[in-house]
Amino acid sequence: MSDEDLIQVENVSKKFCCSLKRSMLFGIENITRDLLHLPDRSDKLRKEEFWAEDEVSFEVKRGECLGIIGRNGAGKSTLLKMLNGIFMPDKGKITIKGKVGALIEVAAGLHPMLTG
Repeated sequence: MSDEDLIQVENVSKKFCCSLKRSMLFGIENITRDLLHLPDRSDKLRKEEFWAEDEVSFEVKRGECLGIIGRNGAGKSTLLKMLNGIFMPDKGKITIKGKVGALIEVAAGLHPMLTG
């Protein structure tokens, strides 16, 4: 990361599970693996999992602005949440120099007056 790079995202991926019950079981499994120092299997999809983000890479240099556009369900909010530290990526690395702030409102897309 050079002095001019403020945000560097390298091969970032994030997965989610369609089933809440199964997602909770996977969470317990992940915590157990961490406690027992077993190898991490975050690069593999388990039953009912899907990649919300897969191998995303970009840089934002000093003086640049970043806009994220895409269809509903494309992963825009997921990416912003990873940049803000709300979600941790399952694969890849995010390096941020300084402070980053993003306006994230989960319900904004559901209200016709607040949608962009």
